[in-house]
Amino acid sequence: MRLLAVLASVLLLSGCGGDVQVDALRADPMAGWDRPGVREVTEHVTEPGTSLGKPRYARVLRILAVRDGSAVAAVLDEMRVAATDAGWAPDFENDHAFGAGKARTVDGETLRLELTVGRQTIGGTPGAVELYVSITAYPA
Repeated sequence: MRLLAVLASVLLLSGCGGDVQVDALRADPMAGWDRPGVREVTEHVTEPGTSLGKPRYARVLRILAVRDGSAVAAVLDEMRVAATDAGWAPDFENDHAFGAGKARTVDGETLRLELTVGRQTIGGTPGAVELYVSITAYPA
């Protein structure tokens, strides 16, 4: 039992116990966007900190697969509308991607959040398309 308590303490102190910025990113509606016919393939989370003396920013990256034959442009349009409804202000858009931003205060710190959503083809799989959804928090 004592070993378990020590391990839990080490994990919490090392940053593996979660992060308020990551939690805020995950709470955003775009971090959990889904609909029938589109499924999550993978998710990658980066906690803020430093790596080799360089800043590492909080980020949630999801890869989604369009599996119902929907046109990717139509799915991107749905996601654009969802982003606007969730308070994201458009930064750029083209036929294959869009970006948006918004400010958010987390734990007393104002952050500049960036959302990027785009398409990518799956190598070696004809017709298979994936979308990526990336939300990153930067100091304002």
